[in-house]
Amino acid sequence: MVVVATVLAGAAAGFGWWFSGQVLDLRNGSMAVGRTGAASLPEPPPDVTREAVPDPLGAMPAWLAGGRRATWVLFVHGYGATLADGEYLLPMLRQLGFPALLVSYRGDPGAPPESPPGHTHLGQTEWHDVAAAVAYARRRGARRVALVGSSMGAEMVLQDVRHSPAGSVCGVVLDSPVLDWGGVFTNGARRRGVPGPLAWMISDLGEEAIHLRAGVDFSELDQVAHAGGLHVPILLFQAGADTAVPLSVAADFARALPRLVTYRPVPGAGHGGEYQADPMAYYQALARFLARTCPG
Repeated sequence: MVVVATVLAGAAAGFGWWFSGQVLDLRNGSMAVGRTGAASLPEPPPDVTREAVPDPLGAMPAWLAGGRRATWVLFVHGYGATLADGEYLLPMLRQLGFPALLVSYRGDPGAPPESPPGHTHLGQTEWHDVAAAVAYARRRGARRVALVGSSMGAEMVLQDVRHSPAGSVCGVVLDSPVLDWGGVFTNGARRRGVPGPLAWMISDLGEEAIHLRAGVDFSELDQVAHAGGLHVPILLFQAGADTAVPLSVAADFARALPRLVTYRPVPGAGHGGEYQADPMAYYQALARFLARTCPG
């Protein structure tokens, strides 16, 4: 029995180390949250302009759609996705009059690389690029800023809010948010046929390996544990059929901030598919939220 346990532990450790490499490599984005890494910068729609957001690492590509309001809405896409992931928001925000800035971050197509190149830090460093985009929007005339984060983009958005002065962001919208990586890694292992207890073990060992390889501090990325550091209204859409992000984590986050979080589960929607599941309900919830939190 001791020999069998040792062999299983060794196999789990080896798989955890391999798993960490798959997670850190942006070309394997599907390992973490069901995305496929993009190789090139997409073309914007005809009525959207290309922008270059100044950042300490260099210029970050962005798309800007104009609007009459003084509040800008910034969209941050998820792991392995691109600026095009936020296109679904543009007609809604145009109708409501909000300028929209779709932003990229280190490691994205056309953006400066992460260090080491091709690796992600799962939001721990990438959120600085969100802060740079907020500053850019303000220099361009935004009086208020609302942030929309999808999947890992939610991790970055909440990191920015936690580390920014109160009042710098008027509202936050989260779609299928990554709020704690442990459950995401466990689900990723399960999707590859790893049974429950072993999937948990591999998730834990994978986190340790990622910490060793990339210096990622997963306690810093646990947004449920850090919920007390948030100070803005939040609209949280959670896909009911999400196999990437655990639904229970979103529910725990909402319970931790009952006065700030408006929680909207979307039955039947897959990861990141809240809008596609019911466009009118999504639009109405977004319009009400922005009218209440970010008027003008």
